[in-house]
Amino acid sequence: MEGNTALAICSMPWVCSYLGRGGLAYFAQNAPGCATNAAVQQGCQVLSTPEPAAQLAAAYPNPVSEVLYLRVAARFQVCDLLGRVLLQGEGASIPVATLPQGLYLVQTGPELKSSFRISKR
Repeated sequence: MEGNTALAICSMPWVCSYLGRGGLAYFAQNAPGCATNAAVQQGCQVLSTPEPAAQLAAAYPNPVSEVLYLRVAARFQVCDLLGRVLLQGEGASIPVATLPQGLYLVQTGPELKSSFRISKR
């Protein structure tokens, strides 16, 4: 996949599974997150922890542009793919409008042990 500046999310489970089985792919000149093979593989590493299907739907909308809503009020942290904490707080909504477009990891719960990824548009 190359030359598509609108293509920003490549670390989808099916892509990660394909690459994890040794599948060949070429990523270049796309939006951040899909710009290089290394960027896609880095995104896949975030996805490598198995999560229950119900946890993936723990927040909406996803992708998000302004506010992410949690199913229940909880402590949260929003981290970039390098693990840097960008937002933290407690509640049933997370204002993400100030974040740049990209993929993020949201950690929730009393000890921040539940996590899922979101796409910010």
